[in-house]
Amino acid sequence: MSGHGVEPGTRAGPPGPDSAADPAVLKGLVRLLASHPGLLLEHLQAHVALLVIDLAEARARLERQAMWWAGALASAAVAATLSGTALLHWMGRTMPPPATAGDLAVVAVAGLSPWWLAAVPAAPLLLALLCTAGGLGWLGPRRVAPPGLQARFEGDRASFHEGAP
Repeated sequence: MSGHGVEPGTRAGPPGPDSAADPAVLKGLVRLLASHPGLLLEHLQAHVALLVIDLAEARARLERQAMWWAGALASAAVAATLSGTALLHWMGRTMPPPATAGDLAVVAVAGLSPWWLAAVPAAPLLLALLCTAGGLGWLGPRRVAPPGLQARFEGDRASFHEGAP
């Protein structure tokens, strides 16, 4: 007996799902292909169709996320620009009036309430947060997709294990 508790040439337990070279699976596959050779082409066509569907769904998901992130970035840029402009207007309200007309570096907006200076940049900032939530996948449809290619492969493996003597 070796130091690991398993005799050489024996298995420690049943084959796991990652054991693709399991003799029972290969034996069942060879027997099936020998008795029905046309099934292989049909089976591969079904797998290719599932692969095309999975790739189309992944592409649509990536495009949707890219749009959310682009919206978040654009909205954040607009919010930063409006915040800077609001800061300049606020500074213009708090500075003493210029001595001459040529000293106008900051133009104050007459009659603008101070709360507008915060509310105007807040709208695109909220939109940026909303788009960020969409980019993270917190918004959008919560549909359950039908089983794809990976589920089909796992089902094939299980059926070969059941069909093998």
